[in-house]
Amino acid sequence: MRNPFTIYGDFECLLHKIDICEPDQTKSYTMKYQKHESDTFCYYVKYENEDFKPPIHYRGSDAIKKFISMLTEDTLEIEKFIKAKTKKYESIKSMIDFDKNHYKRTNICHICENEILKDSPDDENKKVIDHCHLTGKYRGPAHNICNLNYKIPKFIPVKIHNLTGYDSHLFIKELGFDTSKIDTIPNTEEKYISFSKRIGGMKLRFIDSFKFMSSSLDDLSKNLRKMPENELSKYPPKIRQMKYINYLKSKFRETSLDFPDDKLDLITRKGVYPYDYMNSKDKYEETKLPAKDKFYNGLNECHITDEEYQHAQRVWKAFNIKNLGEYTDLYIKTDVLILTDVFENFRDVCLKTYKLDPDWYFTAPDLSWDAMLKMTNFKLYLLDDYDMILMLEKGLRGGVSQCCNRYGKANNKYMKNYDKSKESNYLMYLDANNLYGWAMSQYLPYGEFEWCDDEINRKVSTLKDDSETGYIFEISLKYPK
Repeated sequence: MRNPFTIYGDFECLLHKIDICEPDQTKSYTMKYQKHESDTFCYYVKYENEDFKPPIHYRGSDAIKKFISMLTEDTLEIEKFIKAKTKKYESIKSMIDFDKNHYKRTNICHICENEILKDSPDDENKKVIDHCHLTGKYRGPAHNICNLNYKIPKFIPVKIHNLTGYDSHLFIKELGFDTSKIDTIPNTEEKYISFSKRIGGMKLRFIDSFKFMSSSLDDLSKNLRKMPENELSKYPPKIRQMKYINYLKSKFRETSLDFPDDKLDLITRKGVYPYDYMNSKDKYEETKLPAKDKFYNGLNECHITDEEYQHAQRVWKAFNIKNLGEYTDLYIKTDVLILTDVFENFRDVCLKTYKLDPDWYFTAPDLSWDAMLKMTNFKLYLLDDYDMILMLEKGLRGGVSQCCNRYGKANNKYMKNYDKSKESNYLMYLDANNLYGWAMSQYLPYGEFEWCDDEINRKVSTLKDDSETGYIFEISLKYPK
């Protein structure tokens, strides 16, 4: 089921400079040069069936407390909304003729995609009408058990890009505002894959969207903006522009709800922001866009390009921005809407291809595992022989795979200082990409494990890598001197 409610959010901080002592250059050290004070946030509640409410934005010194309190209020409002709708549409009210005919003709469960047997004596497998409990609309025929399990989730994902590495540190302490526990899936003591908080009868599940799409928001928006050149080149310039705007509206659906068509090309580009320059609240009152050199990023030690600065100037002018406060508000709002559109398009692709919604998962590997099981229709068998488990555990390998010498010196005819009196040798550096991914795409064991007799040992050299039956050997090796 596609999760009907999901939330996308982002934070911006004032970066206060920290005065520190000169570190001891003879020892390793961490230099703290900024303190991040979060004073701006924006989040958007995406409801699948209609507009729930516009993006919520706040700027102030109590931004973290306000973020948690407003998120709590919206969660309780969503829970109330779901209860009211499910009560109203507890049973399907009416069906149009098309839906009635579809139900009569179709004997495939639209949920599990398996056949519904006629006159099944098993109550779990009998044919029933499945409908949406939020809209009352007919969805299709289903097994009774599938229909009963096809429930509206009791959690709401809150997605923030790079939540694990940055944003979670800003507000996770404030999330413990009451005695109810916070459930975490930790990666380290400081970084979490996900964490959840119960609010009423719902759970807020905080997810890092970077765990699914490991690229910057800038790159993600660029990819989504790309329209195939061959689709545009066949039209004259005026129609070409109209076609491109329609394309942007189809891809940036949520952004297009908040901005007019003539601003879409401008606003769907990732903006630039003078992070290091914004070190006090007074900067919000400045009435001019800062000079290009003020956009310097001290952490990455880089300036923005002329093109990026010109884009910022066009945004300032097009939206008639009065001060840096308004520019900040627009910047964070567009970031949240772009993230929403990028991830919603990702959900569309996953649902179309695998019929799986990423909102039910924590990471891309989590999603891909289920996609593999669903698409291959393989049943993985559990090992129930303890000696087999011990043998396989002995063979586990990981980490860096290389043979290291402290020092290697080449000597061959292609070198200037080649010494003919010594043995010729070469140095070669080999780097293989995606070794793990390559291994996972080969033939893999999945079941029917059994011990073999010694006869197979004599046939080991004749075994094929792509055989339907594989073997795992435990061997003793002797290395010649």
